[in-house]
Amino acid sequence: MNIKKIKMKLLGVFALSLLAGCEDTMLNNMVEDKVYLLKEGVQSVNVYNVDQPTIPIEVVKSGVLGRIAKLDLDIKPELLTAYNAAQQKEYKLLDPATYSLKSSTMDMGADDYQKAFELLLDGEKFKAEKAKDPTAILAIPCEVTLLNPNPDEKSIMQAIIIPTLVEPYIQFTKSGVSENDYKITASSLPMLYYYSKVEVNYSNLANVNFKVELAKDYQTLIEEYNVIYRTSPEYKEDYVLLPEASYELNHDWTIAYRADYTDIHFQILKDKLVDNSGKARYGMYILPLQITQVSANKIHPDRNVILARFKYE
Repeated sequence: MNIKKIKMKLLGVFALSLLAGCEDTMLNNMVEDKVYLLKEGVQSVNVYNVDQPTIPIEVVKSGVLGRIAKLDLDIKPELLTAYNAAQQKEYKLLDPATYSLKSSTMDMGADDYQKAFELLLDGEKFKAEKAKDPTAILAIPCEVTLLNPNPDEKSIMQAIIIPTLVEPYIQFTKSGVSENDYKITASSLPMLYYYSKVEVNYSNLANVNFKVELAKDYQTLIEEYNVIYRTSPEYKEDYVLLPEASYELNHDWTIAYRADYTDIHFQILKDKLVDNSGKARYGMYILPLQITQVSANKIHPDRNVILARFKYE
């Protein structure tokens, strides 16, 4: 056997021994699976009043060994009593009639990283309970038990959930009267674009289609604004409705799946802001726009209108 072949065999033996050593030591710094609540202790939770309002109680399993975990969840009023006494709080136990536990047991398989118990909230009953004492802080004291813990693991985990029911709305991000007048002058372009943002306050899992139109009570809105404006030292003349022929507005819009807003726009046609003789109609204008329809959930009752102000000079 020549020297070259001997060297190759020695290198092969060395490589195999190195790999074997790595296999023995690569897990030395890895921890066993740990099962724990994603959030323990007191936590405020926004619960969106969509379909079946749900409060998730998340359990996490970390590590590399991939074991199976078995857990139970119980509602423990005495946990809230003890917390109130220790922290000098007066949290009130939420009536169990306002919610239900989808399942009090949960198995996490070898490949599960995160799963959740689910508390199903009855929105109407919750609102009725809240109306009885609007200032009360209503709480759900939960205790999760890990039925097959490792020796160095906690078997008891606790959380006090304080739910707030949030109505799912579509709304203008900046509603009401525009902060400043949009300026239009003789040197402005013939077509001017203006933008506004419409958003939803929840995570939508489908396209949200909505309609924007001239506000139904535009005359009242303009007059209410003029009443305020007349008291301003800057007052010169009343605002009037922007003539329909002088703007173009697409009525139908969509907030895409998993997005939480979209920009809407409309165009001002400067050359249409003229009188019958073709003379420019200088002055103060308002365009009141309103979200009038939506394909899912609700339109915010107080943030559904914008009043865009224009000064043509």
